[in-house]
Amino acid sequence: MAFELSASVIIVLIPASPDAIAAISMARNASHVAHLSVRKGWRPQQVLLWDFDVQPKDLGRGLTFGSDSKKCDIQLPSGIVTTRHFSINFNPSSGILLVINNSSHGLVAGKRHLGNRGASQVIEHGMTIVYNDYKFIAYFKERGRSQQLYDERLRSYLGFLLTGSPARVMSTHSTPLVVRERIGSYLEIAKLGKGGFGEVALLTHERTGDVFAAKSIRKERHNAAEIEKEISTLKRLRHVRILAFPLVHAVEVQVLTR
Repeated sequence: MAFELSASVIIVLIPASPDAIAAISMARNASHVAHLSVRKGWRPQQVLLWDFDVQPKDLGRGLTFGSDSKKCDIQLPSGIVTTRHFSINFNPSSGILLVINNSSHGLVAGKRHLGNRGASQVIEHGMTIVYNDYKFIAYFKERGRSQQLYDERLRSYLGFLLTGSPARVMSTHSTPLVVRERIGSYLEIAKLGKGGFGEVALLTHERTGDVFAAKSIRKERHNAAEIEKEISTLKRLRHVRILAFPLVHAVEVQVLTR
């Protein structure tokens, strides 16, 4: 039977190289390892799990990968892996997962090289995370009836990160993250609605995990004066739930509000 994500599981990482397989077979990493079949028809295999029931050593850093077994949650036994090489953590205000580089050696997340310390990338379903001979594939699956409970646990977890107590944040945009469309540096993750003057979608910035609402206006249905008037109106909006009006995407005339 294929594995289904429970409300406690945050992310599954499938080892996709001999070194990655060897690393998760180490007794030192056993608390984050499960033996399961992630897809129907696949043979059970060892995978890495991050779940709410096994908290990372440093909540502020998230799930950390590196050579130092005392400081990292997942030890990667190699002389070219730094003490804390990279980590997986939440954007605390959105609940979207990021992979974060903590080393001058960098790593590759999907198609992007993270060379600077602190550089991050939103983790998408199916994304590869690669450093040297270590390769993992990020796996998310729809949780079905478990999704609501997962969201509750995520809000409590993020509330603890932000306040030091299990207070719940107002809202999250949780994984699984399956990108529908790319608009410049933004990833469309959901449709919010549509009206007579366009459609509104939920976007996240691919490097930070911050979330935005984007209004799409089809240029062939409206003249330039109408579009400029709509943009001007949106720029004047003042509301407690709108923090900023960052930009207009020139090609598709995507209007973003945060």
